[in-house]
Amino acid sequence: RVLFRSALSLTKAQLTSDAGVLSMMRSDSSTPVTYNISGVLASDAVSLASNANVSSVTISDTAANVAANLDALQAKLANSAGFVGSISLTGASNTSINLSAAQLANDGAALSKLDTGVSYVVSGVSAANANAVAAQTKVQSFAISDSTANIAGKLDALNSVASKLSSVTLADNQSLSLSAAQLSADANILAKLPATLTYTVSGVGANSIASVLANAKVASVSVSDSVENLSANLNALQAQNAKIASIAVTGTNQNLSVSLSQLTADAQILAKMPSTVSYTVGTPGD
Repeated sequence: RVLFRSALSLTKAQLTSDAGVLSMMRSDSSTPVTYNISGVLASDAVSLASNANVSSVTISDTAANVAANLDALQAKLANSAGFVGSISLTGASNTSINLSAAQLANDGAALSKLDTGVSYVVSGVSAANANAVAAQTKVQSFAISDSTANIAGKLDALNSVASKLSSVTLADNQSLSLSAAQLSADANILAKLPATLTYTVSGVGANSIASVLANAKVASVSVSDSVENLSANLNALQAQNAKIASIAVTGTNQNLSVSLSQLTADAQILAKMPSTVSYTVGTPGD
């Protein structure tokens, strides 16, 4: 018998091909020798975790295989922090690894074993967690999967990290609710949303109605403005009546100036004015 005072370094191939010789080795008179195994595939590392003779492994495998076994490697590392010495990615795609949001959050110990130059491509990120994910320097890009309402609630924040956002998958077919200010300011995130998504826009000024509705994605708007601006743009509002869901009057003045002809021609849009609004009717030529 051959006696060893420290762990024996060998390859995964040697562990299999030299099993007969290895079985005769002892670290002392009675205890089997332990092994540090190199060149191990990710799936083999998981199975080797149950081998009492294996004290550590170094993994060399494709990014896809490492990702598929990442949870199991994390579970082993939770009980034996030194079991995985390092993880090197092989193949053409050896500089990035595709992860789920859950793996990014839960498999930190396993991820820390990857080569330092490896970046993460993360999928299944919620709108609420997007900024935290984007802030991680190793995250190359991420994809969001969430409801339209949750996207709407984080729209401004998502716009600030849109450069790392690869795509957005919506869990429903609801229209996106946003303000007129967001329609203009949050162009970066809006460009990443599905092409079929429509918008419901609130807080639209009367003089902006035509430009807002020129956007083919805008399905409906809610107008909010003073009676002076509403009066000045009444005919334009009537022309877009079909897409105007409601009108809110701002300011203390609730008296709307209309011409006699507008009472008839613009009746549909006038019907959407708040009940608190009264009319001052000008002459037929006004």
